[in-house]
Amino acid sequence: MFSDIQQAGQRMLALVNDLLDVSKIESSVGTFDLERCDLRGLIQGVMRELEPLMARRHLRLSLRQPATPLAAKVDPLRFQQVVRNVMANAIKFSPEGGALDVRAQLSPQGEVHIRVADQGPGIPPAELEKIFDAFVQSSQTKDGSGGTGLGLAICRKIIEIHGGRI
Repeated sequence: MFSDIQQAGQRMLALVNDLLDVSKIESSVGTFDLERCDLRGLIQGVMRELEPLMARRHLRLSLRQPATPLAAKVDPLRFQQVVRNVMANAIKFSPEGGALDVRAQLSPQGEVHIRVADQGPGIPPAELEKIFDAFVQSSQTKDGSGGTGLGLAICRKIIEIHGGRI
């Protein structure tokens, strides 16, 4: 019973934190501290942080990054927040024992492209834009696995502020 109460409290805390993030990003309070960074280290840091979650689900990670720096002007904490959220979704919706593939590369146009692929149920093409709206979840993932429906909305706002696309 106490674990149920604790889990409910954790979900409420996550919702409040997500709502605060949305409010900060949409107001002038949510300032971004942009600095030139090698994104490879930021991505690797998030992967290390998520290793226990992946191990618990017996997920295999393939992380492919170039040998040369992936330099970009980003807010390191906000960039890692996006990577963390997208990876957490991939972990949450992947079948136990599945594989996660993360690839970061520089495009011929000089843009950084980061791709996360998993073996989860996927998102129907008709829902690909809607899932970035606040409180919206894919029909393929409404399985009681939690979530507020704010994570991808926050990710999109952060990436757009950085001048990118998700």
